[in-house]
Amino acid sequence: MDDLTRELAPTPYHVALSEYLRRAEPELWRWFEDLNSRSDSGEALRLELLKTTCRLDRADYTALYEAADAALLALGLDAEVFCYQSTSTGGLNASIACPAGEAHIVFTGNLLGLLSPEELRAVLGHELAHYLLWREQNGVFKIADQLIHAAVNDFRSEPVHEQSARLLQLYTEIYADRGAWRVTADLPTTVAALVKVATGLPEINGNSYLRQAEDIFAKGPVQSQGLSHPETYVRARALAIWVERGEDAESDIQAMIEGTNGWETLDVVGQVRLTQMTRRMLGQMLRPEWIQTPAVLAHAKTFFPDFSVSASDDPDLDATLRQTASKFPDYFSAVLLDFATVDPDIRDRALSVALEWSDRCEMAKAFEKFAAKELDLKLRDLKKLRPKTTGSPDGIQNGTES
Repeated sequence: MDDLTRELAPTPYHVALSEYLRRAEPELWRWFEDLNSRSDSGEALRLELLKTTCRLDRADYTALYEAADAALLALGLDAEVFCYQSTSTGGLNASIACPAGEAHIVFTGNLLGLLSPEELRAVLGHELAHYLLWREQNGVFKIADQLIHAAVNDFRSEPVHEQSARLLQLYTEIYADRGAWRVTADLPTTVAALVKVATGLPEINGNSYLRQAEDIFAKGPVQSQGLSHPETYVRARALAIWVERGEDAESDIQAMIEGTNGWETLDVVGQVRLTQMTRRMLGQMLRPEWIQTPAVLAHAKTFFPDFSVSASDDPDLDATLRQTASKFPDYFSAVLLDFATVDPDIRDRALSVALEWSDRCEMAKAFEKFAAKELDLKLRDLKKLRPKTTGSPDGIQNGTES
């Protein structure tokens, strides 16, 4: 049964990206914050809409506005809604602009003619969820969106900025789909509306499409390739498992949206995660006193100037480390080899530790191949350094000496 008490909260990606941008770019953040605090009458927007659309007045389209009012109520919003039909000949679509407490929703193509009353509420809920997201927490997610897209448009931007903006757009659509479900309280209807917008078909069975999406995911892992919207089957499946499991579904949805690719799809949130994982690994790996030589600790401080070894075990490290290392095996191999060879006096013993940590990362073969090539060693000679028993060499277990 659908749990309508479930909180409609920003996705973890929205939270992580906004927190990073506010911390990393405080001056730019304050500039956009000030920009958004200024009064915006929306006159320029209204004029542009009058030029490019046919305005749908409330008196003439009572059913449309009743559906919009129901969506506002379900989402807890108090905005004034204005609806329009675009005069362009583009495909089916609905979009929203939100100046000064107003929600201007534009329909493109024959969308209004295709949707049932319940499906119309879903589409309106989706669009108004965009408005709700930008209002959350005094507009922090709107500021994050503006800032990351400004970075993309700067000539100094890098692929990591483009990937961050792309992922933010994908997750925003995931959030808005949840808003559509909140308004309809019916998963098949919400999915049917989604598929109608994508296909233009007059009749869609939402349950049938949900089964189709399940069949796709049953074949193996799926990663979205969308630039601004996830694929329809990804959105349907992501919504279905969120309705079923709530926040427990977020890790599976992350896999759908972000996938398992490495450097080519790394975003700023991914950079932060990778940095944090590196620090956690080194904090555990360098706990034995014998490995804390001046050369090793000095090298650690080139990674993290304030580095210190961990004072206690990190019981959750291995599971998260395996997931991260699977995306960046060459990077983790290089880090492990760096710390195994930076002090020649303990090289063989440290290599044994690095081999054990490659096992913990579940990337032993990748590390052995990398290390053998870099050190000009035969694999059989390198493998001789591998610990003979479970645990670390010389009785080292979980980063501490026994």
